[in-house]
Amino acid sequence: MKSLETLQRVQRVTLAIYGAIAGALSLLTVLLPNWVAHLVTGRAVANAAILYSQREAGARLGLAMVALIAAWMPRPPRALVWAMFAALAAGVIGPILSKLAIALPLADLQPFNKLLVFDGAVALVLLVTQELRAAIVRKARA
Repeated sequence: MKSLETLQRVQRVTLAIYGAIAGALSLLTVLLPNWVAHLVTGRAVANAAILYSQREAGARLGLAMVALIAAWMPRPPRALVWAMFAALAAGVIGPILSKLAIALPLADLQPFNKLLVFDGAVALVLLVTQELRAAIVRKARA
């Protein structure tokens, strides 16, 4: 079961990195929304967008806390890992669908590319490790 332990370690590290980075960015967005908005977009942002980004940052902070809780466990609970995957995947798929529906100009999506790639990469690692974990467990039971 060494391979299962390795997969769990990969999940723990991935969740810890996500939790630390997303948590820090969320706190900055809640505390210094104008500065973060200018840093991300490079321009002034409407007040309504600032308020919306603060609300989103609060939800993202909760997601970061879930990631950190799962990362501190020797075997990250599968339900928490799946919940993290679902939340991150939805956060990446939403803007992509908006772009495909031509409801969102590419210029508006551009400042968020790094965050979308980061979330997508974490979601992909979680998906792959979850599927490999399940395959290892099935093989051990057979």
